[in-house]
Amino acid sequence: MLGIRSTFHTKPYIDWLDDGSLDWYWESFANNLGFLSWLLCLEWPKLLPIAERYPHLKVLIPHMGCSLDSRGTDAFATLDDLLCLARYPEISVMVSAAPCYSNDHIHSADLQPFI
Repeated sequence: MLGIRSTFHTKPYIDWLDDGSLDWYWESFANNLGFLSWLLCLEWPKLLPIAERYPHLKVLIPHMGCSLDSRGTDAFATLDDLLCLARYPEISVMVSAAPCYSNDHIHSADLQPFI
């Protein structure tokens, strides 16, 4: 399977999600060209209209969608937004880098409620 990892967590890339400039990109991948791995950090609402327009778009969200510079409860502040994406069968969330979001660096017990 082919895939591309794209990062949309900084300017100007974050604006491309809702300005229409990447519609050709979403459509290409929705037509079975592969999957997209998106680093979006805290910008899940921008993914909802894309998922609605392209229901066959395969998306992999790395690092549980957490902000790269947050720890503990703060890292999962947008978890409810992320869970809204569960209704889209082609969107997957990867539980990766979990210990990086913990304040408890030995056992990562503070992540248990979120995982």
